[in-house]
Amino acid sequence: MDDSIKFSEKKAKDAVFRLLKFRLRSEKELNDRLTQKGFSAEVIKAVIGRLIELELVDDRKYAKELIIARLKRPFGINRIRVDLIKRGIGKEIIEEELANIKDSESEAEIVKELTQKRILKYQGIEREKVKQRIYGYLTRRGFSNSAIIKAIKDI
Repeated sequence: MDDSIKFSEKKAKDAVFRLLKFRLRSEKELNDRLTQKGFSAEVIKAVIGRLIELELVDDRKYAKELIIARLKRPFGINRIRVDLIKRGIGKEIIEEELANIKDSESEAEIVKELTQKRILKYQGIEREKVKQRIYGYLTRRGFSNSAIIKAIKDI
């Protein structure tokens, strides 16, 4: 192997470790960042391949961690799914990990709780406008329409 490639791989590894120091990253995120920094496709493939072998880069683990973090915020399954797709996680991994997550609270309970909190912010606003605002808020957070509509009907 050529010395310039070894040097380039060393620099790429250093860049990746700086990124991983702050949080886990998906394979796609690392690939994109290294491409932005001007590393060749050959160097990127070698570095990421080696990190996958060492289990320092694992899209399944990354997906699991992200799902747990997003559920705590709370975000709905739809929003989490879109987030994972944007970060380059494969659809099979996404669906498997979402199926594996058994949160203690159901989506309906979370939506009901958020709806009750939101209603307090909208004192003095007409009822239909409150429903529209709550519907928009919960939709942006990625909750299912059925859970949102049920919570709004309960208002």
